[in-house]
This record gives sequence, structure tokens and C-alpha cells, in this order.
Amino acid sequence: MKADINYFTNQQRYLTGHSLTLRPTKSLSLSFRETVLYGGPGRRFEPVYILPILWYHGTQLNSRMDDNILMSAGADYRFRGKLWLYGEFLVDDYQIEKKTRGDYEPNELAYLGGGELYDIPIKRTSVALEYARVNNWTYNQGRSQNRYINDNFPIGFPTGPDGDIWNWRASWWAVKDIRLSYVGSYRRQGKGRIETPWTRPWLSVDNYSEAFPSGTVERHVVNGLSIMAFDKNRFWGNLAINYSDIINVGNVPGKNRDGWEFAIDIGYELPHLSWGF
Repeated sequence: MKADINYFTNQQRYLTGHSLTLRPTKSLSLSFRETVLYGGPGRRFEPVYILPILWYHGTQLNSRMDDNILMSAGADYRFRGKLWLYGEFLVDDYQIEKKTRGDYEPNELAYLGGGELYDIPIKRTSVALEYARVNNWTYNQGRSQNRYINDNFPIGFPTGPDGDIWNWRASWWAVKDIRLSYVGSYRRQGKGRIETPWTRPWLSVDNYSEAFPSGTVERHVVNGLSIMAFDKNRFWGNLAINYSDIINVGNVPGKNRDGWEFAIDIGYELPHLSWGF
């Protein structure tokens, strides 16, 4: 399918967001967020979108503008330094009724959930597991300037829509400043992209549905080991070796690739500066 390149124009585009976080208990936080991306010919910065108490979706309905609004809710729970649980649910578009062909547009949703255990069952260890999924057509829209993409990079989930990924990690602090880790991931990526033309195939057939992920699915497995060292929490270095195995590279049937990857990262945290007047 040929990509829609209309978003490579020099049209003015604007991205605004707001968030409300509640802490009902010391260990639990709940967040509610909205973002809006808009622009195109004749559009200018909309001051109404910087007012924190206004509901973006309601504002859009009143103005009858086809801006691209995402809403999400998230939760973060931590228990006595031993357990961390988190999750987020994002809504781009959701079809409540099934009366017309237009109602069979796939629900554009995204999910993220994960957790981490510390010092269980062995001291100085941690075990983490995370799952994320983004349905096809999420972040996309009929107006190309309103798609969540910039300079060919998604604004949001790094791999865009029509895919999911499992991530896992096990770490052990061998000594105070040295951490050994095993990391792995399994990712599926369908043919859908944010820049895919908004063709609305659900209008052409009755009771439209599509598989997830759609089309020929790229499957990517990564396993790796790393060692990270710290020096007084300022200077750090990380050495990693990963082996990846990819089936149907770029959603091309039978195109496979595997190989090793070595990475070295070195960093230094600059001291905090304070200014007084």
C-alpha cells in the first residue's frame, strides 16, 4: 500500500495536552490525560486549548472542527518498595453502535500494563514484565496534518499502531554499583502505519472486521545481557549484547533476518544548579 505523504507539507501544526493526577492514597496515583493535534490551511494557535479546565473533546464538538483528540487514563501503585504496578488505557475513537457501515470502523485503542518485583525471591534482584498494544488506525485520521507523526517519527508509542510487544527483564545488583541484567522482548507489527491512507475500508463491506495485527505480521524476538556500572551515582557506563531474530522483515513474507548487536553507553549526570535573586 502506497504511503500518504501529505503530512510532509509546511502546514502549521499544533500539539497541546493536559493532565490531572489524583493521589487517593500514599501508594496509589490516578491520572487522566488529553492531547489534541490540529493544524492545516487557515488554522492558527487556538488559545482555548491551553485552558486546563476545558474538555478538549467537548470544545471540538462545539466548534465542529475535526481535530485529532486522544484521551487516556492511567494508574500507578507501589507497595512498600517491593511491588510496582502500572497501566494506561488510551482512546482515540470508539464505536458504540453497530447500525451502519460507518459504525464498523475498528475501535482505535491502546493498552499498556506492567509490573516489577523487588528483592523477591532473592535480595538485590528485580523482575519486570510489561505488555503494550496499539490497535490499527490509532493516531491516524482523514486529515493528514492531524496525524500523530512528525519528521517520520510517531508521536506516542514508538512503533506506531497495529502492533503489540511483550518486554521482560531480570536484574541483580552484584555489588552496590554494578548491575547485571537479562532483557528480552517479543514484538508483532502488522501492516498498519500512522501514514497509511485513510481509505475507510469499513464503508465498502457489511460487518467489516480485520485481524490484529493486520496483513503479513513482522515478528521480532530479542534476548540480551547487559552490565551497568555506576560511580557515586554521577558517572555510569553500560555494556550490552543482544541477539535478535526477525521474521517477515518490513511485513514482507519470507524475508527474515537475525544477528548480534553490541552497544556501549557512557553517561554523566551534571550537578544540579540553583539560582537565587
